[in-house]
Amino acid sequence: MPTLFDLLKIFDLQTATMLLSLAMLVQAFSFFLQFVLVREYQGIRTVSMAYLGIAIGIFLATLRGFLPAFLSIILSNYFLAIGVALYYVGISRFVSEKYNRMLVTAALAPVIILFPYFTYGNDNITARIVLIGFSGALLYGGIAFPLLRMRRTAYRFTANLLGVSFIIQSLAMVFRTVGLALYPVRDVFEPNGFLSVISMVVFATTFLSAQIFLLMIGQRLQSDLGELARVDSLTSVLNRRAMAQLLDAEFSRRMRTRMDFSILLIDLDHFKSINDSYGHKAGDLVLHEVAQRMRGSLRAQDFISRWGGEEFLVLLPVTGPREALEIGERLRIVIGGGQFSVGDDFISVTASIGMAHSNYCDNLEKIYKYADVALYKAKLTRNSVV
Repeated sequence: MPTLFDLLKIFDLQTATMLLSLAMLVQAFSFFLQFVLVREYQGIRTVSMAYLGIAIGIFLATLRGFLPAFLSIILSNYFLAIGVALYYVGISRFVSEKYNRMLVTAALAPVIILFPYFTYGNDNITARIVLIGFSGALLYGGIAFPLLRMRRTAYRFTANLLGVSFIIQSLAMVFRTVGLALYPVRDVFEPNGFLSVISMVVFATTFLSAQIFLLMIGQRLQSDLGELARVDSLTSVLNRRAMAQLLDAEFSRRMRTRMDFSILLIDLDHFKSINDSYGHKAGDLVLHEVAQRMRGSLRAQDFISRWGGEEFLVLLPVTGPREALEIGERLRIVIGGGQFSVGDDFISVTASIGMAHSNYCDNLEKIYKYADVALYKAKLTRNSVV
């Protein structure tokens, strides 16, 4: 009865490799569709081009003996090396990491420069295997690095998993290179148990990495859509819906623990005059800058939202009235203390702020009402905190 190793010896590596090229071509098309659907994500089109390049390179390699050496050896490996390099660049762009140009150069230059010599000048298959193995191992390792250190919670698991798959591919390239360098072959497709095992690992991880990356795109899209549902697109702070949910949760906690909280209702003074004098685009820029300045002046546990128009609401958990007024005063100074640059113009803005505390309030509507009354009093004099 034949052993597993005997079966691997008769494994038709050339046919399996051609099937892999077709699978890579399908993956390239899948990534291109993802690029068409989600154009704002960088790197997906580059990954699609990478898979296309690798598919062409593998396909040309399987036609060795039917095509000239320039196509089946030199051009084939050029496509493979450049394809993996594009993969590295694409993944780096997708996760907003700057790719290492020196690493790409170090991986591609030996292949591009030396392959013609080891094909025509000195026909040495071992040297060619070492060159392409070194290039692949270096690039796959480079891809894995930004993925394994990913800290973005939304798709950290899939990023780490993808990084592990690339580490396996990098190690497979190293083992393949070392194994074939120690035990030279006359043709990369000749029956060889060791080569068959390594090739099966590469086939499996290549297919798996594509599926993981597709899942990673989906997770990022889901996370971003969830973020859009919570964040005001103009000011980049929480929207009214998200803040209402936080207030409900905070009030429920207050009812359970008796830990009071405060809110600040902030309205920009004479904001309509900014839109009338400078245009709505200038008004939008001022709103965004005001929101960012306020967010930068709050504590880590505080929340800020755009409540409507030029009105903002700040939630201050576990904060008494005196401390809330102090924070309100700090925000008033931050808003009115500097001018906002809009094109060639500089605009001054002030804010009126009303504070309310949860003590003696048995529902959220009372807190809103108290804050609104305080804001009305503040607007009688403008640029004040009540």
